[in-house]
Amino acid sequence: MTGLPAANTSWPPAPHDLVIDACKEAQAWWTGDPALLQQFYGGGQTAAYDTTSARRNTLGNRARRAIDAFWGRVPTTTNTPKKLHVPVAADLGRIAAHTLLSEPVTFTPADDEIDALGALCDDVLNTDDNYSRMLVAAESASMLSGVYGRIVWDASVDDHTWIDYVDADRAIPEFKWGRLVGCTFWTELDSGNSNIVLRHVEYYGKGFIEHALYEGTRDNIGRPVPLNEHSATEHLASMVSPESRIVVDGVDDLLVGYFPNMRPNPLWRNEPELRHLGRSDLTVDVIRLLDAIDETWSSWMRDLELGKARIIVSESLLTPRGPGKGTTFDTDHAIFSSVAGTFVKDGEEQQLIEAHQFAIRVDEHRATAEALLRQVLGRVGYSPITFGLSDEVAATATEVGAKERDTNRTRDAKIRLWSGLSRLATTQLRVEAAIFKGPAPSEPIRVEWPDTSQATPRELAETSQLLKAAQAASTKTLVQMNHPDWDDAQVDAEVALIQGETAPPVSIFGPSESSFGAPAAEETQAEDVDAEVDGEPTDTPTA
Repeated sequence: MTGLPAANTSWPPAPHDLVIDACKEAQAWWTGDPALLQQFYGGGQTAAYDTTSARRNTLGNRARRAIDAFWGRVPTTTNTPKKLHVPVAADLGRIAAHTLLSEPVTFTPADDEIDALGALCDDVLNTDDNYSRMLVAAESASMLSGVYGRIVWDASVDDHTWIDYVDADRAIPEFKWGRLVGCTFWTELDSGNSNIVLRHVEYYGKGFIEHALYEGTRDNIGRPVPLNEHSATEHLASMVSPESRIVVDGVDDLLVGYFPNMRPNPLWRNEPELRHLGRSDLTVDVIRLLDAIDETWSSWMRDLELGKARIIVSESLLTPRGPGKGTTFDTDHAIFSSVAGTFVKDGEEQQLIEAHQFAIRVDEHRATAEALLRQVLGRVGYSPITFGLSDEVAATATEVGAKERDTNRTRDAKIRLWSGLSRLATTQLRVEAAIFKGPAPSEPIRVEWPDTSQATPRELAETSQLLKAAQAASTKTLVQMNHPDWDDAQVDAEVALIQGETAPPVSIFGPSESSFGAPAAEETQAEDVDAEVDGEPTDTPTA
């Protein structure tokens, strides 16, 4: 599909409906709502059947997983066991976002364009709002396999452009030779009729955006209708051309970017239109492990329920409460059960009072849950210490880096997959210049990612001392290393202060006489007299 979708076609178009169906399963785990998990696996959540082998195998495997899943089991008794959910999936998304963007990234123009674009980068790109949107997008990418960033602007909202991030289940990308060449987004609007679905569809291409409003059904795009028929799109009616386009003059770059979570995705490798999509952290095998963790946790909590103390007493010891009201005992009714009849012990009839309390298998459940969690972390690519599972505590940044090797490598891989952020930021500033007037970059904007583990002041001081002793770094380099957030003016001022404090002191006795010109006159005359007495007179004084 290139451009806006054709009228009266199925929606979402195949094979992208498989991606949306997979995102529904990941969303159920990401949300962590037990009712939603129960509904997805036990409530008949199936997609439309198709004759193609890829779709048949995918849907068949998902149906089998639903039957085998802990959340898909139908209780065989009237007493439904309590099912509890451990939010490991949500923690994975949170950790993925925080490790990738532990500190804000920095956008800077090329060296020869700093004077013209430095302030614009700070106003448009280096903002708290941009950082927060990136943090949200990183978590969504972790859970749903990727995220799309599109350049948007609205003068009634902001005087600048910004990047709007869209989840993977609300976009239909187009790839050519593995590169994104276009993308379609859609938003479902309120139609006031449950049988009618209004969709605002946007197609992002190179230097242009197409807008259209479709009136259809749940599985059909329907027919195009004028944009002014809904309040959410009526402002676009006067902005688009007869071809439903908004063209950005002077910009020929793609106005959208794709940031996959991880690659490759073996699930779609045989689907030409899907094979370049990213891979979610919630893969099929990870979801099975998460399901087992929930089963383990539910079994643990069931042990607590069964392990409540109970007292069994003879029925004759109970006190009647009246006709049809049963009996009671002198202690809490919730901790005893009655047994009819008497018991004989040592030849005498005796009443029975026995206490029963089943063992709670704490260690077994804890060990099982931790082993499953370690398997999840290993599959996703995070170190156990990231989730607090390590028995040792890292004290320095070097030790943290060693113990979080897997986490750091996963972060480095994701940073490389976000390399398109530089191109998108450059295009954004060019659109900024075309829409709101101003300087446009001629070279790519640089993106600097911060380190995950920051060295302590003591470690920085020790490193600086070693570099200074080895004469391997200048004073300015050492100041920049200890204060990476300072600008050049602050660094130069600090260097001047340091050099002023470390200058050699002047002697209080003044300079030595040997460092000045000729000897005093008296000394010269005395030397001449000595020379005449000892030998031939000479005009040259002795040293």
